[in-house]
Amino acid sequence: MTKETIMLGCIVPDQSVPLRVDVSPRWSGSELTVHPPIVDGVPTKQRGQWAISSISCGLRAGTFRGPLRDAVALARLWDEAFAAALAGSTVDNPASLRDWPQRQAWARQCDRFNDPTGPVGANDPDWMHPAAVADAVTAADGDGDEQFPARPTITPGSRPGRVRLSRVLNNGRERLRHPETGERLRDHGDVVAFKGSDPLTPVLRLWFRGVWHDVPTIAQCMQWTVDGMAETPDGRTVEPDDSDSWLALLGVV
Repeated sequence: MTKETIMLGCIVPDQSVPLRVDVSPRWSGSELTVHPPIVDGVPTKQRGQWAISSISCGLRAGTFRGPLRDAVALARLWDEAFAAALAGSTVDNPASLRDWPQRQAWARQCDRFNDPTGPVGANDPDWMHPAAVADAVTAADGDGDEQFPARPTITPGSRPGRVRLSRVLNNGRERLRHPETGERLRDHGDVVAFKGSDPLTPVLRLWFRGVWHDVPTIAQCMQWTVDGMAETPDGRTVEPDDSDSWLALLGVV
């Protein structure tokens, strides 16, 4: 389904208020629409890049990099969820999705870290319990003793005993694939959220040279960026941008 034109908001440099721009969508559902990105107030076709926006409030929900058919497929999967989350939202009074439990799942699928499966259940690592969202905000203002919030790159699959492997690792590198079958393989830098003593706070571990290592704390990562030297998961001291450093593996640098 498409509409001839829709009105969206965008931020333009040197403008104090968002502009309203008419765009011609390539697909529209009940709440989401897929269209060319808006650059400096002008809809601009960019090969392999599509904006997914909200129709009711006119704001962008995400940028998808890939074929149009994949962008539309993702928007179809999430259309109803966004419609429910943005119920009552208007251009002048847009609803906030800051505490939306599906926020992280949507971002990871839109960024193509995870396969496009649509909204997730409460038992999925990407589903953010409201209490966990509040804890994350508190941690950001705390003393940094919490683990660095790395994105899990291996998550539970749709069936018991199966897992989903992201296309890209946190350091931006494409995942290795089996040379014959093309299946995605576990790789150095993979992150998994293991169950911890607190059901709302998983323990993040990173796979490196055949061993799972606990992800360091926020404070430790900050200290490495200040020192100009960093550690690897196996305890070596290297430059921060060394491919084996924690900072590189976690995508900090």
